Amino acid sequence: MKRRLIKQKSAYTITLPISWIRENNLETKDEINLTREKDSLIISSDKKDVENEISLDLKKGVEDYCRIMIEGSYLRGYNRIIINLESKEQFRYSQKVISNLIGLEIVEQKQNKIIAETTSEPTEEQFQRMLGRVFNIIEYTQDMIKEDFEKSAFRNKKEIKSQSDDTRRLLLFCIRTLHKRRITSREEESFMHLLLERLILIEHNYNYMYQKLSKIKSVNITANCKKQFQRTLEMFSLFKKMFFRKEIGNFSEITKAWEEIYFADSPSKNTEDSIIDYHLKYLSKLIFLISQPNLTLN
Repeated sequence: MKRRLIKQKSAYTITLPISWIRENNLETKDEINLTREKDSLIISSDKKDVENEISLDLKKGVEDYCRIMIEGSYLRGYNRIIINLESKEQFRYSQKVISNLIGLEIVEQKQNKIIAETTSEPTEEQFQRMLGRVFNIIEYTQDMIKEDFEKSAFRNKKEIKSQSDDTRRLLLFCIRTLHKRRITSREEESFMHLLLERLILIEHNYNYMYQKLSKIKSVNITANCKKQFQRTLEMFSLFKKMFFRKEIGNFSEITKAWEEIYFADSPSKNTEDSIIDYHLKYLSKLIFLISQPNLTLN
């Protein structure tokens, strides 16, 4: 849309679309933010969103369907979610999903209906703090798996699974924050979405790999697999410095490590090596993709 500039004594003014004013619940004398990004001027508001709600009819939905629909509404920023159900199983599914969504609480529940509302709104400070926690959890997971690699014993599957679940909860809240507020510039927003989604996949793949290895009675991991695993840990550490400290020069070492892992011949000696190789190839590719300098330079 276009607006004509109106000349004043010492400045220019424009009119704002009434639809945008109403959507942001703005009134006379409310303040708005002006952010300059290169050739663009971005107008935004810090005022709390107007109460909005969605009604979900999950009467015929199975567990995954219930989870996807509830999480989708949460990520899109709805403040009130009304869930219509028809069975005790779906009731339990919905309760479980909601309990894992930060800032969303059940305020009313009946036999065939659950109403959930947001109790806290995401902030930029929370976003940064939770993103830092996610990096720490992933590194802690890596250290635990490395230790178990050396012991050839995988007895911490519950803790690894718990860390994977915590990572997902935190990152879903971060994604919701991106939808609710402007945390980054427009140029960085697409990268941030990709980063959050791929961090979920990274932690989940460490978990999947660990769960599979824990089912093998006698694990024998070759020296080459241990070396490749160490390289993925180094890749993630390099990316962390690249992301938080802007050490863009790390990308060449990340690329080298990815090529060593991803294009290496797959082992055929035993089941555990095949499991590890499969997941390390995928993990190295995920880290390589989120380390692209054209994405992280901003």
